[in-house]
Amino acid sequence: MAWYYTEPRRRRSELDPVGGAGPAGPAGPTGPAGPQGAPGTPGTPGAGVPTGGTTGQVLQKTAAGDYVTGWTTPPTSLPPSGAAGGSLAGTYPNPTLAASGVTAGSYGTARTIPTLTVNAEGRVTGVTVVTLVAQWK
Repeated sequence: MAWYYTEPRRRRSELDPVGGAGPAGPAGPTGPAGPQGAPGTPGTPGAGVPTGGTTGQVLQKTAAGDYVTGWTTPPTSLPPSGAAGGSLAGTYPNPTLAASGVTAGSYGTARTIPTLTVNAEGRVTGVTVVTLVAQWK
């Protein structure tokens, strides 16, 4: 007589699908973060920002167009230049005080008193001399 192996019969359970899948359940919790990936290749330089530049240089527009810039070394001192204005005459870097309309000299004596006109900058712009008149009573 020969013996044969036969699979045991399985019983149908509630986990077995019986006619199609049911509705999806809610999403499970988020798992832990995975390991850091390898670095990618560097991208192309951004528009308008040239490569290079050294310590002390500044990025400056070099023309009126968009993204037209370059690295420049600023001057070590920044004196003004060009024509002077306001209360100054001449040109920079050595302007002079503009004439105020008053002649240089001394005003007033033992018998006269100068009357001064002063502008908002504190400069004398006019002088009138008044003679003292003695009044005895």
